[in-house]
Amino acid sequence: MKSIRIVELNKITNQPINQIMTTYTLENEDHTLGNLLTTQLTRQPHVEFAGYNQPDPLEKTIVICIRTDDKTTPDKQLLQACGVIHDCFVDIQEQVFQQLGIE
Repeated sequence: MKSIRIVELNKITNQPINQIMTTYTLENEDHTLGNLLTTQLTRQPHVEFAGYNQPDPLEKTIVICIRTDDKTTPDKQLLQACGVIHDCFVDIQEQVFQQLGIE
């Protein structure tokens, strides 16, 4: 199993009032995780913006940027998105096991 390591955390303070923006650099990941996370983040009500890029296509590193309103923080929203995605995969796994008759 690959590990994700956050190597850079930038809190941007020059945002308009009532907004918080943070960028995260994740090593050993690519578009698969970046797209999955940002898609879920944009569905969450307190996330104003979520996007990612892969600065160098030859390196497995992505940069995720999250901006939230003043009711939460990007850190909390990132953790919530990971939880939702995890729960989704657990549900899929249970359905596959059920269909295959595996306990």
